[in-house]
Amino acid sequence: MELVDYLDAIINGVIIGATFILWLLLTKLASTKVLVVIASPVLAASFIFGDTCKNLFQSIIFVYVLHPFDVGDLCDIQEDHKMEVKSIGVWKTTFSKIGEAGNQVEVIYPNSELANKKVINYKTKLNLHGALKRSAIETSAQSMGNNDSIQPTF
Repeated sequence: MELVDYLDAIINGVIIGATFILWLLLTKLASTKVLVVIASPVLAASFIFGDTCKNLFQSIIFVYVLHPFDVGDLCDIQEDHKMEVKSIGVWKTTFSKIGEAGNQVEVIYPNSELANKKVINYKTKLNLHGALKRSAIETSAQSMGNNDSIQPTF
């Protein structure tokens, strides 16, 4: 299952649960007393699964917002050996490195732990084409100096 599929399932579960509770309230099938009975186990579960939810949220922020690496990049974690990113998931990221015996070793880090470590990324897929193209288009002929020798072409 892909990372986006996990995130989609979590968001769908929250939306369905909230819609069901609103439906119960709007149709007057449940009073606030019934909702208190339903909410009690939810409150207990929040204490039990609170740390898991915190790690999940931290992992999602790390993978989607910070986005420190892509699959195929070479990375140093805490200035360890250079490792290649093999897969990125909601809970963990899998790296591959060469061991002492010359064999390939798979290293798995939880994303919540990676968020607190120093990550050095040696990108392997740099896309400089867009940056160079944008730079050339945004530069005016007047700011380059000699206007007679510049012929803009598109």
